[in-house]
Amino acid sequence: MTGATLRNHARNLDRNHDIISGGLSTVIQHIIGPTGINVVPQPRGSGGNVDEAVVDQIVPLYAEWSKRPEVTWLHDWPSAQRLLARTWLRDGECFVSELRGSVPFLEHGSAVPYSLELLEPDLVPLELNESTRRILQGIERNAWGRPVAYHVFKQHPGDAGVYIPETKRVPADQIRHLRSIDRIGQASLPFEIGRYGILRAGRRSRGKRVRLRKRSSTSFRDSSRAARPRLPPPHRTRQPPERMARGLQDSGKT
Repeated sequence: MTGATLRNHARNLDRNHDIISGGLSTVIQHIIGPTGINVVPQPRGSGGNVDEAVVDQIVPLYAEWSKRPEVTWLHDWPSAQRLLARTWLRDGECFVSELRGSVPFLEHGSAVPYSLELLEPDLVPLELNESTRRILQGIERNAWGRPVAYHVFKQHPGDAGVYIPETKRVPADQIRHLRSIDRIGQASLPFEIGRYGILRAGRRSRGKRVRLRKRSSTSFRDSSRAARPRLPPPHRTRQPPERMARGLQDSGKT
């Protein structure tokens, strides 16, 4: 089973199973919170005290930037964090490209010249492997295994009319790779949703072999079933003939 198949299976669970979708939403709510994870600026002067004048300059700029922090202007900062967390927990990883300063054809969402591009895992191709360039599953590394670049599709491979999308080489210092790893040398662990008893599998690893490990989802079903009150058995509608006759006599119909 390929990594893309495993990832699509996890997305199907999130999309079509209420217990899994609700449990994942609850976890994200506890991680991110209603207002997101925010920054409290505390710049300090040479004496070690907080410079309130600088704080008064940073706070309004940060509030303005938080309204449109990413390139599409569709998500504010808390919404972007929840979307990233859901992708990470469900797919096992997600990517963020940091765009600073003047970028061709990009209009920043605020006076702060800094924007984020949210990238699905699909945009970093799992099938891109070149040993001569030390590229494994779309991630280029140096001789010590440190990522030096990410090869990113210019178009989403699932878009209509896109058959063989082109890739671009993005330096590693511009990419933030949010992932979960369980062993040394592993790039990511998809389906982090499996930590909550649903499904868990490894995908971006040092080898090409993909291993799937299922966990029973009965823990969710059992817990919901245990909380459900037991109903008494239905009354019998058919009675023995002698009881029926006795009942008719008592009612005066015989």
